[in-house]
Amino acid sequence: MKICVPATGEGLEVRICPVFGRAPYFVFVEVDDGGNITSWNAEKNPAEYARGGAGIMASQKVVDAGCDALITISIGPKAYDVLRASGVKVYAGVEASVKDNVEKLVRNELSEMVEAVPGRFGRGWRGVRGFGAGRGWRW
Repeated sequence: MKICVPATGEGLEVRICPVFGRAPYFVFVEVDDGGNITSWNAEKNPAEYARGGAGIMASQKVVDAGCDALITISIGPKAYDVLRASGVKVYAGVEASVKDNVEKLVRNELSEMVEAVPGRFGRGWRGVRGFGAGRGWRW
């Protein structure tokens, strides 16, 4: 199984990034049938500084890498749709290292996301006021 985790840096001990589309790195982890990590590599996220469509670009990178699963804390609806349409399962990660999140997935301790989950840096959809990069109050 090949798993992608958006990360703050390169390596298994770095923290999971709270955002998916604009994460600095993606750590790709290969896990064997016994649940052991066999290999990993980190790649710079080409969508980190994209002017628009970062989530879709990041999702395409994950799909092109041949991943079976993504572990993330938050993800936008368009990025989520691209991944699900390509057969990539999306799991809700926890604030911990990449390795910890992969181990939790192997032990079935992470739940699969059934819809996109916006982060605190999102656009404030779902009617939440005061959060995200929205334009403020609507009168």
